[in-house]
Amino acid sequence: MMTRILCTLTIRNLTAVLIFTVLPVLLSCINHSESISPVRKDITDEVIASGHIIFSDDYLVATNAEGFILKSYVRAGDEVDIGDLLFQLSNEVQSSQLDNAMEQYQDARFKSSAQSPQIVAQRKQIEQAKSQVVQDKTNFERYSILIKTNAVSKLDYEKAELQYQASLSELAVLEKNLEDLRSGLNLNLKNAESQLRIQQDYLGDYFITSTRKGRVLQIYKEQGELARRGELL
Repeated sequence: MMTRILCTLTIRNLTAVLIFTVLPVLLSCINHSESISPVRKDITDEVIASGHIIFSDDYLVATNAEGFILKSYVRAGDEVDIGDLLFQLSNEVQSSQLDNAMEQYQDARFKSSAQSPQIVAQRKQIEQAKSQVVQDKTNFERYSILIKTNAVSKLDYEKAELQYQASLSELAVLEKNLEDLRSGLNLNLKNAESQLRIQQDYLGDYFITSTRKGRVLQIYKEQGELARRGELL
């Protein structure tokens, strides 16, 4: 009985101690609480998305040839004008082809000129044929006079006439041959000139220039890199 009373008192004392301990803490929290006041602000709707800027008159520069970039003349942000050189590509093979085309053109040009050995030889033959025509004509005219007085036979007269006609025919053939020779040589010259222009145009593909006035926005290939046909620079 005594033990039960002591336990009851102990529990009551402990309860009282807890009450008196918690109460100051609660009072302290109440005293130190912060006040909150409403604030009026504008609500702004924001939309965040990824994308890129598109210019109204932009264009991409690609190469029509293949080679290493020997020199880059521009950087991003540079201003360029029409015809400005942008890149230079290696062109050893194309330079060799251009040299061959130039040699063929010069050879064809010389052969079609008045100093061409073929033309000179053909003209010499024509000059000789002309001299023969003059000689045979003179001889035929003499026989034409002599035949009237029966000073020469009809057979000799006919021989002189045939010789004169043969000389005229030979001269006509030689002159036609010269005309055909010149036409063929001139045709070869035109073909060689056309090939030369083509190779020059091909070589121009290794020098990339600007076709418009504007600003460089981005460089895709750096100096020393290999640029393949159709790739962006």
